[in-house]
Amino acid sequence: MMLENPHLPVATEPLTDEARFSQILSPYWSSAEDYYLLTARAQDKAYTIIAGEIERPRFAVKCRYQRLRAIEDIEDLLLRYGLSDARYCLSLPEDYRLPETGHCPEDIGIRGREPELRGHLE
Repeated sequence: MMLENPHLPVATEPLTDEARFSQILSPYWSSAEDYYLLTARAQDKAYTIIAGEIERPRFAVKCRYQRLRAIEDIEDLLLRYGLSDARYCLSLPEDYRLPETGHCPEDIGIRGREPELRGHLE
């Protein structure tokens, strides 16, 4: 009789894109803010500066960034979901499917501000 080791990872089916995306849903954040946060950090912008730009506490910005980075291909998932200032719902509808491709607009405004990302997004 072989006992399972509780410290070893259990093989599971890979999560669908929708299941991976649903792990980041929060009624306090929007897809545009998430994308801006990821893109700004990729440009080595400090958490303090980003926090000031999106009017959030530095700690909240840092925690959100770490949460987003835990999801594989999160930038692609955000673009496929669509960038919007509207806050996320707590869950996706059961029959919701992310589009196959996403659209990245030329300008992504965060609460009326245009981030310094034009060159990065083209």
